[in-house]
Amino acid sequence: MMRYLRRVILALVILFVLFVAASGAWLYWRIHICLPQLDGVIRVKGLTAQAQVLRDAHGVPHIRARSLADALFAQGYVTAQDRLWQMDLNRRLAEGELSEIFGERTLRYDIENRTLGFPQACERGVAELDPDSRRLLDAYVLGVNAFIESHRDRMPIEFVLLDYQPRPWRAMDSFAVVLNMMKNLNSTWRDDLMRERVHAKVNELLYQDLFPDHSSMDHPVAELPPQPAGNKGTTPTASRPDSAGVDPTLAALLSSWLGSPGGLGSNNWVLSGAHTKSSRPLLANDPHLGHSVPSVWYMVHLKCPGLDVSGVSLPGLPLVVIGHNEQIAWGMTNTGPDVQDLYVESFNFRDPNKYLHNGQWINAEVRHEVIKVRNEADYHLAVKVTRHGPIISHEGDRDLALCWTALQPHALQFPMLQIDQARNWRA
Repeated sequence: MMRYLRRVILALVILFVLFVAASGAWLYWRIHICLPQLDGVIRVKGLTAQAQVLRDAHGVPHIRARSLADALFAQGYVTAQDRLWQMDLNRRLAEGELSEIFGERTLRYDIENRTLGFPQACERGVAELDPDSRRLLDAYVLGVNAFIESHRDRMPIEFVLLDYQPRPWRAMDSFAVVLNMMKNLNSTWRDDLMRERVHAKVNELLYQDLFPDHSSMDHPVAELPPQPAGNKGTTPTASRPDSAGVDPTLAALLSSWLGSPGGLGSNNWVLSGAHTKSSRPLLANDPHLGHSVPSVWYMVHLKCPGLDVSGVSLPGLPLVVIGHNEQIAWGMTNTGPDVQDLYVESFNFRDPNKYLHNGQWINAEVRHEVIKVRNEADYHLAVKVTRHGPIISHEGDRDLALCWTALQPHALQFPMLQIDQARNWRA
Protein backbone atom coordinates (compact mmCIF):
# COMPACT_ATOMS: atom_id res chain seq x y z
CA MET A 1 0.00 0.00 0.00
CA MET A 2 2.81 2.40 0.92
CA ARG A 3 4.61 1.58 -2.33
CA TYR A 4 1.43 2.39 -4.28
CA LEU A 5 1.02 5.73 -2.46
CA ARG A 6 4.64 6.67 -3.16
CA ARG A 7 4.11 5.99 -6.86
CA VAL A 8 0.97 8.09 -6.90
CA ILE A 9 2.69 10.97 -5.09
CA LEU A 10 5.69 10.77 -7.43
CA ALA A 11 3.40 10.82 -10.46
CA LEU A 12 1.56 13.88 -9.10
CA VAL A 13 4.83 15.68 -8.44
CA ILE A 14 6.04 14.93 -11.96
CA LEU A 15 2.75 16.15 -13.44
CA PHE A 16 2.95 19.33 -11.35
CA VAL A 17 6.52 20.01 -12.45
CA LEU A 18 5.58 19.42 -16.08
CA PHE A 19 2.57 21.73 -15.72
CA VAL A 20 4.70 24.51 -14.19
CA ALA A 21 7.38 24.06 -16.86
CA ALA A 22 4.80 24.08 -19.66
CA SER A 23 3.07 27.16 -18.20
CA GLY A 24 6.39 28.96 -17.87
CA ALA A 25 7.36 28.07 -21.42
CA TRP A 26 3.99 29.27 -22.75
CA LEU A 27 4.23 32.52 -20.78
CA TYR A 28 7.77 33.11 -22.03
CA TRP A 29 6.69 32.44 -25.62
CA ARG A 30 3.54 34.55 -25.30
CA ILE A 31 5.38 37.54 -23.86
CA HIS A 32 8.17 37.42 -26.42
CA ILE A 33 5.96 36.86 -29.48
CA CYS A 34 4.41 40.32 -28.99
CA LEU A 35 7.71 42.18 -28.62
CA PRO A 36 8.50 44.73 -31.36
CA GLN A 37 10.19 43.47 -34.51
CA LEU A 38 13.58 45.19 -34.63
CA ASP A 39 15.07 43.71 -37.80
CA GLY A 40 14.00 42.83 -41.30
CA VAL A 41 11.20 44.14 -43.50
CA ILE A 42 7.57 44.71 -42.49
CA ARG A 43 5.02 45.08 -45.27
CA VAL A 44 1.95 47.12 -44.33
CA LYS A 45 -0.74 48.91 -46.28
CA GLY A 46 -0.88 52.68 -45.97
CA LEU A 47 2.64 53.85 -46.79
CA THR A 48 3.20 55.59 -50.11
CA ALA A 49 6.93 54.79 -50.11
CA GLN A 50 9.45 52.85 -48.09
CA ALA A 51 10.13 54.16 -44.58
CA GLN A 52 13.07 53.19 -42.38
CA VAL A 53 13.08 52.67 -38.61
CA LEU A 54 16.44 52.42 -36.87
CA ARG A 55 16.64 51.65 -33.15
CA ASP A 56 19.58 53.03 -31.18
CA ALA A 57 21.23 51.35 -28.18
CA HIS A 58 18.46 52.63 -25.91
CA GLY A 59 15.66 51.34 -28.14
CA VAL A 60 14.66 54.82 -29.32
CA PRO A 61 13.22 54.69 -32.86
CA HIS A 62 14.74 56.94 -35.51
CA ILE A 63 12.20 57.19 -38.35
CA ARG A 64 13.15 58.29 -41.86
CA ALA A 65 10.52 58.70 -44.55
CA ARG A 66 10.05 60.38 -47.91
CA SER A 67 7.00 62.38 -46.82
CA LEU A 68 5.56 63.81 -43.63
CA ALA A 69 2.47 61.61 -43.90
CA ASP A 70 4.62 58.46 -44.16
CA ALA A 71 6.75 59.59 -41.19
CA LEU A 72 3.64 59.99 -39.03
CA PHE A 73 2.23 56.67 -40.26
CA ALA A 74 5.49 55.00 -39.19
CA GLN A 75 5.42 56.85 -35.86
CA GLY A 76 1.91 55.54 -35.18
CA TYR A 77 2.93 52.00 -36.09
CA VAL A 78 6.12 52.01 -34.02
CA THR A 79 4.47 53.65 -31.00
CA ALA A 80 1.77 50.98 -31.05
CA GLN A 81 4.50 48.33 -31.22
CA ASP A 82 5.92 49.61 -27.94
CA ARG A 83 3.00 51.21 -26.09
CA LEU A 84 -0.36 49.89 -27.35
CA TRP A 85 -1.54 48.80 -23.91
CA GLN A 86 -0.70 52.21 -22.43
CA MET A 87 -2.43 53.96 -25.32
CA ASP A 88 -5.59 51.87 -24.99
CA LEU A 89 -5.69 52.38 -21.22
CA ASN A 90 -5.29 56.15 -21.55
CA ARG A 91 -8.07 56.57 -24.08
CA ARG A 92 -10.38 54.40 -21.99
CA LEU A 93 -9.58 56.52 -18.95
CA ALA A 94 -10.41 59.77 -20.75
CA GLU A 95 -13.51 58.46 -22.52
CA GLY A 96 -14.99 56.72 -19.49
CA GLU A 97 -14.58 53.12 -20.69
CA LEU A 98 -12.36 51.55 -18.01
CA SER A 99 -15.21 49.65 -16.35
CA GLU A 100 -15.87 47.75 -19.57
CA ILE A 101 -12.55 46.01 -18.86
CA PHE A 102 -12.02 46.25 -15.09
CA GLY A 103 -15.57 46.09 -13.77
CA GLU A 104 -17.13 48.13 -10.99
CA ARG A 105 -13.82 49.05 -9.32
CA THR A 106 -13.15 51.76 -11.93
CA LEU A 107 -16.72 53.03 -12.25
CA ARG A 108 -16.08 56.27 -10.36
CA TYR A 109 -13.39 57.29 -12.87
CA ASP A 110 -15.72 56.61 -15.78
CA ILE A 111 -18.52 58.57 -14.12
CA GLU A 112 -16.22 61.54 -13.53
CA ASN A 113 -14.91 61.82 -17.10
CA ARG A 114 -18.31 61.13 -18.67
CA THR A 115 -19.74 63.88 -16.47
CA LEU A 116 -17.02 66.26 -17.62
CA GLY A 117 -17.92 65.40 -21.22
CA PHE A 118 -14.49 64.27 -22.37
CA PRO A 119 -15.80 62.17 -25.30
CA GLN A 120 -17.82 65.13 -26.58
CA ALA A 121 -14.82 67.45 -26.19
CA CYS A 122 -12.63 65.05 -28.18
CA GLU A 123 -15.18 64.77 -30.97
CA ARG A 124 -15.50 68.55 -31.12
CA GLY A 125 -11.71 68.92 -31.23
CA VAL A 126 -11.48 66.65 -34.27
CA ALA A 127 -14.34 68.46 -36.02
CA GLU A 128 -12.58 71.82 -35.51
CA LEU A 129 -9.29 70.71 -37.11
CA ASP A 130 -8.22 72.36 -40.33
CA PRO A 131 -7.90 69.96 -43.31
CA ASP A 132 -4.08 69.80 -43.23
CA SER A 133 -3.95 68.98 -39.52
CA ARG A 134 -6.66 66.37 -39.96
CA ARG A 135 -4.68 64.65 -42.73
CA LEU A 136 -1.59 64.49 -40.53
CA LEU A 137 -3.53 63.12 -37.60
CA ASP A 138 -5.23 60.56 -39.86
CA ALA A 139 -1.83 59.37 -41.11
CA TYR A 140 -0.80 58.61 -37.52
CA VAL A 141 -4.13 56.89 -36.86
CA LEU A 142 -3.64 54.69 -39.93
CA GLY A 143 -0.23 53.64 -38.66
CA VAL A 144 -1.61 52.66 -35.24
CA ASN A 145 -4.40 50.65 -36.83
CA ALA A 146 -2.03 48.96 -39.27
CA PHE A 147 -0.22 47.51 -36.28
CA ILE A 148 -3.43 46.53 -34.47
CA GLU A 149 -4.92 44.73 -37.47
CA SER A 150 -1.70 42.86 -38.30
CA HIS A 151 -1.19 41.68 -34.71
CA ARG A 152 -4.63 40.49 -33.64
CA ASP A 153 -3.11 37.11 -32.76
CA ARG A 154 -0.06 38.65 -31.06
CA MET A 155 -1.48 41.35 -28.82
CA PRO A 156 0.55 42.47 -25.77
CA ILE A 157 0.14 40.13 -22.81
CA GLU A 158 -2.16 42.57 -20.94
CA PHE A 159 -4.86 42.11 -23.57
CA VAL A 160 -4.55 38.33 -23.28
CA LEU A 161 -4.77 38.34 -19.48
CA LEU A 162 -7.84 40.60 -19.53
CA ASP A 163 -9.37 38.70 -22.46
CA TYR A 164 -10.26 41.54 -24.81
CA GLN A 165 -9.14 43.05 -28.10
CA PRO A 166 -8.44 46.77 -28.60
CA ARG A 167 -10.77 48.53 -30.98
CA PRO A 168 -9.30 50.53 -33.87
CA TRP A 169 -7.68 53.84 -32.94
CA ARG A 170 -9.60 57.02 -33.80
CA ALA A 171 -8.53 60.64 -34.25
CA MET A 172 -10.54 61.59 -31.15
CA ASP A 173 -8.50 59.08 -29.13
CA SER A 174 -5.40 61.19 -29.75
CA PHE A 175 -7.17 64.17 -28.21
CA ALA A 176 -8.24 61.93 -25.32
CA VAL A 177 -4.64 61.40 -24.20
CA VAL A 178 -4.18 65.19 -24.28
CA LEU A 179 -7.23 65.70 -22.06
CA ASN A 180 -5.81 63.26 -19.53
CA MET A 181 -2.71 65.43 -19.30
CA MET A 182 -4.75 68.62 -19.03
CA LYS A 183 -6.85 67.18 -16.23
CA ASN A 184 -3.75 66.01 -14.39
CA LEU A 185 -2.16 69.46 -14.57
CA ASN A 186 -5.11 71.87 -14.45
CA SER A 187 -7.61 70.54 -11.90
CA THR A 188 -7.96 73.26 -9.27
CA TRP A 189 -11.68 73.31 -8.50
CA ARG A 190 -11.26 71.27 -5.31
CA ASP A 191 -8.78 73.89 -4.10
CA ASP A 192 -11.39 76.57 -4.78
CA LEU A 193 -13.88 74.73 -2.60
CA MET A 194 -11.31 74.35 0.15
CA ARG A 195 -10.49 78.06 0.08
CA GLU A 196 -14.19 78.92 0.23
CA ARG A 197 -14.63 76.77 3.35
CA VAL A 198 -11.58 78.26 5.03
CA HIS A 199 -12.75 81.79 4.20
CA ALA A 200 -16.06 81.10 5.89
CA LYS A 201 -14.33 80.11 9.16
CA VAL A 202 -11.54 82.67 9.61
CA ASN A 203 -11.29 86.46 9.56
CA GLU A 204 -10.09 88.32 6.48
CA LEU A 205 -6.62 89.10 7.87
CA LEU A 206 -5.89 85.46 8.61
CA TYR A 207 -7.34 84.36 5.27
CA GLN A 208 -5.07 86.79 3.40
CA ASP A 209 -2.10 85.43 5.33
CA LEU A 210 -3.05 81.83 4.53
CA PHE A 211 -3.62 82.58 0.85
CA PRO A 212 -1.48 85.61 -0.08
CA ASP A 213 -1.90 86.99 -3.58
CA HIS A 214 1.76 88.04 -3.76
CA SER A 215 5.06 87.09 -2.17
CA SER A 216 8.57 88.37 -1.51
CA MET A 217 9.73 86.48 -4.61
CA ASP A 218 7.56 88.53 -6.99
CA HIS A 219 10.47 90.24 -8.73
CA PRO A 220 12.67 89.44 -11.74
CA VAL A 221 15.58 87.10 -11.21
CA ALA A 222 17.79 89.46 -13.21
CA GLU A 223 17.45 92.86 -11.56
CA LEU A 224 17.78 96.16 -13.43
CA PRO A 225 21.12 97.97 -12.98
CA PRO A 226 21.26 100.67 -10.29
CA GLN A 227 19.93 104.00 -11.48
CA PRO A 228 22.10 107.11 -11.53
CA ALA A 229 22.08 109.33 -8.48
CA GLY A 230 19.37 111.92 -8.54
CA ASN A 231 16.98 109.75 -10.51
CA LYS A 232 13.79 109.56 -8.53
CA GLY A 233 12.70 106.35 -10.22
CA THR A 234 12.58 103.32 -8.00
CA THR A 235 12.26 99.63 -8.61
CA PRO A 236 9.17 98.34 -6.79
CA THR A 237 9.49 95.29 -4.61
CA ALA A 238 6.75 93.11 -3.16
CA SER A 239 6.51 92.23 0.51
CA ARG A 240 4.59 89.54 2.32
CA PRO A 241 1.43 90.63 4.14
CA ASP A 242 1.94 91.28 7.81
CA SER A 243 1.37 88.03 9.67
CA ALA A 244 1.40 89.51 13.15
CA GLY A 245 -0.91 87.65 15.44
CA VAL A 246 -0.51 84.32 13.67
CA ASP A 247 1.07 81.54 15.68
CA PRO A 248 4.63 80.99 14.31
CA THR A 249 4.24 77.22 14.33
CA LEU A 250 0.98 77.50 12.36
CA ALA A 251 2.60 79.94 9.94
CA ALA A 252 5.52 77.60 9.32
CA LEU A 253 3.19 74.63 8.81
CA LEU A 254 0.99 76.54 6.38
CA SER A 255 4.02 77.85 4.50
CA SER A 256 5.20 74.28 3.97
CA TRP A 257 1.70 73.09 3.02
CA LEU A 258 0.80 75.93 0.65
CA GLY A 259 4.16 76.04 -1.06
CA SER A 260 7.66 77.30 -0.54
CA PRO A 261 10.81 77.70 -2.66
CA GLY A 262 11.19 73.92 -2.46
CA GLY A 263 7.56 73.11 -3.26
CA LEU A 264 5.88 71.55 -6.27
CA GLY A 265 6.14 72.95 -9.75
CA SER A 266 7.80 72.57 -13.12
CA ASN A 267 11.00 74.41 -13.91
CA ASN A 268 13.22 75.33 -16.84
CA TRP A 269 16.05 77.68 -17.64
CA VAL A 270 18.09 78.89 -20.58
CA LEU A 271 21.71 80.02 -20.53
CA SER A 272 23.15 82.21 -23.25
CA GLY A 273 26.11 80.95 -25.22
CA ALA A 274 28.01 83.99 -23.93
CA HIS A 275 28.20 82.24 -20.56
CA THR A 276 29.04 78.66 -21.60
CA LYS A 277 32.35 76.94 -22.33
CA SER A 278 31.11 75.74 -25.73
CA SER A 279 29.73 79.19 -26.62
CA ARG A 280 26.44 77.47 -27.37
CA PRO A 281 23.24 78.09 -25.41
CA LEU A 282 21.99 75.55 -22.88
CA LEU A 283 18.34 74.65 -22.24
CA ALA A 284 17.15 72.63 -19.25
CA ASN A 285 13.55 71.51 -18.81
CA ASP A 286 11.94 69.43 -16.05
CA PRO A 287 8.13 69.06 -16.40
CA HIS A 288 7.95 67.41 -12.92
CA LEU A 289 5.49 64.73 -14.03
CA GLY A 290 5.11 61.67 -11.84
CA HIS A 291 7.18 58.58 -12.49
CA SER A 292 5.38 55.66 -14.12
CA VAL A 293 6.10 52.41 -15.91
CA PRO A 294 5.95 52.81 -18.83
CA SER A 295 6.94 56.46 -18.90
CA VAL A 296 4.47 59.24 -19.67
CA TRP A 297 6.73 60.17 -22.58
CA TYR A 298 7.84 58.24 -25.68
CA MET A 299 11.16 59.24 -27.26
CA VAL A 300 11.32 59.44 -31.05
CA HIS A 301 13.27 60.99 -33.92
CA LEU A 302 11.41 61.94 -37.10
CA LYS A 303 13.19 62.87 -40.33
CA CYS A 304 11.54 63.61 -43.68
CA PRO A 305 11.51 66.48 -46.19
CA GLY A 306 10.80 69.65 -44.19
CA LEU A 307 11.20 68.05 -40.77
CA ASP A 308 14.07 66.79 -38.62
CA VAL A 309 13.00 66.70 -34.99
CA SER A 310 13.93 64.66 -31.92
CA GLY A 311 12.39 64.56 -28.46
CA VAL A 312 9.48 63.09 -26.58
CA SER A 313 5.92 62.50 -27.70
CA LEU A 314 2.77 61.48 -25.87
CA PRO A 315 1.91 57.87 -26.77
CA GLY A 316 -1.18 58.28 -28.95
CA LEU A 317 -0.31 61.76 -30.23
CA PRO A 318 1.81 62.35 -33.36
CA LEU A 319 4.95 64.49 -33.65
CA VAL A 320 7.18 65.74 -30.82
CA VAL A 321 5.93 67.67 -27.79
CA ILE A 322 9.27 68.59 -26.16
CA GLY A 323 12.54 68.39 -28.05
CA HIS A 324 14.72 70.04 -30.68
CA ASN A 325 15.08 70.36 -34.43
CA GLU A 326 18.06 71.56 -36.45
CA GLN A 327 17.59 75.21 -35.41
CA ILE A 328 16.00 75.41 -31.96
CA ALA A 329 15.17 73.49 -28.80
CA TRP A 330 12.17 74.05 -26.55
CA GLY A 331 10.69 72.90 -23.26
CA MET A 332 7.33 73.11 -21.53
CA THR A 333 6.36 73.57 -17.92
CA ASN A 334 3.10 73.85 -16.05
CA THR A 335 2.41 75.11 -12.53
CA GLY A 336 -1.30 74.56 -12.04
CA PRO A 337 -2.84 77.55 -13.87
CA ASP A 338 -6.18 78.73 -12.56
CA VAL A 339 -8.33 77.76 -15.55
CA GLN A 340 -11.33 76.38 -13.64
CA ASP A 341 -14.18 78.17 -11.88
CA LEU A 342 -17.18 76.84 -9.97
CA TYR A 343 -20.64 78.37 -10.30
CA VAL A 344 -23.54 77.77 -7.93
CA GLU A 345 -26.63 76.98 -9.99
CA SER A 346 -30.21 77.22 -8.68
CA PHE A 347 -32.48 74.51 -10.08
CA ASN A 348 -36.28 74.55 -10.04
CA PHE A 349 -37.56 72.02 -7.49
CA ARG A 350 -40.72 71.56 -9.59
CA ASP A 351 -38.77 70.96 -12.79
CA PRO A 352 -35.24 69.76 -11.93
CA ASN A 353 -33.99 70.30 -15.49
CA LYS A 354 -34.55 74.07 -15.34
CA TYR A 355 -32.13 76.49 -13.68
CA LEU A 356 -32.23 80.19 -12.92
CA HIS A 357 -30.45 82.62 -15.25
CA ASN A 358 -31.03 86.41 -15.13
CA GLY A 359 -34.35 85.90 -13.38
CA GLN A 360 -35.59 83.37 -15.92
CA TRP A 361 -35.90 79.57 -15.71
CA ILE A 362 -34.09 78.04 -18.65
CA ASN A 363 -33.53 74.43 -19.66
CA ALA A 364 -30.25 72.73 -18.88
CA GLU A 365 -28.80 70.34 -21.43
CA VAL A 366 -29.25 66.76 -20.24
CA ARG A 367 -26.97 64.01 -21.56
CA HIS A 368 -27.73 60.36 -20.98
CA GLU A 369 -24.56 58.31 -20.72
CA VAL A 370 -24.42 54.49 -20.73
CA ILE A 371 -21.31 53.03 -19.11
CA LYS A 372 -20.62 49.36 -19.76
CA VAL A 373 -19.48 47.47 -16.65
CA ARG A 374 -17.81 44.11 -16.98
CA ASN A 375 -19.90 41.27 -15.48
CA GLU A 376 -22.47 43.83 -14.30
CA ALA A 377 -25.49 45.65 -15.70
CA ASP A 378 -24.85 48.85 -17.65
CA TYR A 379 -24.64 52.00 -15.53
CA HIS A 380 -26.95 54.80 -16.68
CA LEU A 381 -25.81 58.33 -15.93
CA ALA A 382 -27.73 61.57 -16.45
CA VAL A 383 -25.49 64.62 -16.81
CA LYS A 384 -26.83 68.17 -16.53
CA VAL A 385 -24.96 70.94 -18.33
CA THR A 386 -25.63 74.66 -17.77
CA ARG A 387 -24.24 77.67 -19.62
CA HIS A 388 -21.18 77.40 -17.39
CA GLY A 389 -20.53 73.70 -17.77
CA PRO A 390 -21.46 70.29 -16.35
CA ILE A 391 -22.86 69.88 -12.84
CA ILE A 392 -20.06 68.06 -11.06
CA SER A 393 -21.05 68.33 -7.41
CA HIS A 394 -24.18 68.40 -5.27
CA GLU A 395 -23.58 69.92 -1.83
CA GLY A 396 -26.76 70.08 0.19
CA ASP A 397 -29.00 72.49 -1.71
CA ARG A 398 -26.15 73.69 -3.95
CA ASP A 399 -25.43 72.41 -7.46
CA LEU A 400 -21.96 73.32 -8.68
CA ALA A 401 -21.18 73.73 -12.38
CA LEU A 402 -17.59 73.56 -13.61
CA CYS A 403 -16.40 76.14 -16.13
CA TRP A 404 -13.08 74.87 -17.56
CA THR A 405 -11.20 76.18 -20.57
CA ALA A 406 -10.45 72.60 -21.72
CA LEU A 407 -14.16 71.96 -22.29
CA GLN A 408 -14.80 75.07 -24.35
CA PRO A 409 -14.84 75.29 -28.17
CA HIS A 410 -11.44 75.50 -29.88
CA ALA A 411 -9.66 74.42 -26.67
CA LEU A 412 -8.16 71.30 -28.27
CA GLN A 413 -5.81 72.21 -31.06
CA PHE A 414 -2.97 70.55 -32.96
CA PRO A 415 -0.03 73.00 -33.15
CA MET A 416 2.78 70.46 -32.92
CA LEU A 417 3.88 70.63 -36.56
CA GLN A 418 4.37 74.40 -36.39
CA ILE A 419 6.41 73.97 -33.19
CA ASP A 420 8.46 71.08 -34.59
CA GLN A 421 9.28 73.05 -37.76
CA ALA A 422 9.96 76.40 -36.06
CA ARG A 423 13.26 78.13 -36.84
CA ASN A 424 13.08 80.78 -34.11
CA TRP A 425 10.62 82.41 -31.75
CA ARG A 426 8.67 84.09 -34.55
CA ALA A 427 8.70 81.49 -37.34
